[in-house]
Amino acid sequence: RFYAPRLQSISDRFSKQGIQAVAVASNVHDSDADLAQFATEYDFRIPIVADREQQIARQLGAKRISETVLLDEHLNVVY
Repeated sequence: RFYAPRLQSISDRFSKQGIQAVAVASNVHDSDADLAQFATEYDFRIPIVADREQQIARQLGAKRISETVLLDEHLNVVY
């Protein structure tokens, strides 16, 4: 929630260069309705993928909620 405006700003800036941001929501307790409400409340236009089983988070090496990673065009983590 605290980072939503900043992430949206970064996404807006880099989308002009063809870079697409995607948010991965790995909290098992967040329903689709919760995610939609979050997007509306914070004007968060980045696509949100529900990852309730934390499969994507594990593949990306995320250790905590609200972790940001950058992937290259081959889906390798570069940050």
